[in-house]
Amino acid sequence: MCDWLSQIGGVSSALSGLDMAMPGDGDVPLLGLAYWAYELSTSVLNGTVPMERVNDMVTRIVATWYQLGQDQDYPLPNFSANTASATGLCYPGALFSPTCVTNEYVNVQSNHSLVARQIAMEGITLLKNDDQTLPLSITASLRIFGEDAENNPNGPNSCTDRACDTGVLGMGWGSGK
Repeated sequence: MCDWLSQIGGVSSALSGLDMAMPGDGDVPLLGLAYWAYELSTSVLNGTVPMERVNDMVTRIVATWYQLGQDQDYPLPNFSANTASATGLCYPGALFSPTCVTNEYVNVQSNHSLVARQIAMEGITLLKNDDQTLPLSITASLRIFGEDAENNPNGPNSCTDRACDTGVLGMGWGSGK
């Protein structure tokens, strides 16, 4: 799987083993930037990408879906990356699309605060300097370097979609953070 428009080729990506391109069709085809979407279909129809390769791609994606039990009592997607409105285009990458419910605003936080607190507690390391075995001194300053060395002057959650690296972030952004 590629991470949100990070693939740099269409046919070459499919033939090299890429099974899924995120975010999928979305509105990218409307901008003429899609490597797959309708282009993958065209590549299969003209023989550039063998149907066996598409079957392999689909098998791996669907096998994971079944293995993780998403076919049994699993909630349907209830949000859209294309709009924050309750309703919107059902197929935003299509030339014509009906309107449907795109966001149900389901609170999925549950007891996440308890889980986050437990993880933080388990991740804290306290050092006790018995017999002066550690190179710590109560008179020495402690220095912190890197992006987390300072707070974002506008606040930890001030960046739209957490899309910045200015100081400590309240939470990460993007798939890699």
